[in-house]
Amino acid sequence: MGRAIGWVGNERINYTEIVPVHLTEATIREEGRLVLEHLPFTAGQTVEVIVVPIGKAPTPNQTLRKSVLEYRDPFEPVGVDDWESAK
Repeated sequence: MGRAIGWVGNERINYTEIVPVHLTEATIREEGRLVLEHLPFTAGQTVEVIVVPIGKAPTPNQTLRKSVLEYRDPFEPVGVDDWESAK
């Protein structure tokens, strides 16, 4: 049991009461099939399924690594006209 966050379409739902949550790992089979077995829920019960890949999340440095393709005037100020104090 635990608190959970769910989604209906694009709307986020915060469950206000404690709801049963079951965490398990599974491997995607051929043709993108996912089979979940031995779940602690009643047959026919509708459940919400969230699929998240397992792996180490990239650090911000790894995410940005090799993303800059070109430097244009790297030592020149940027956005000077956007600052009120510079006017």
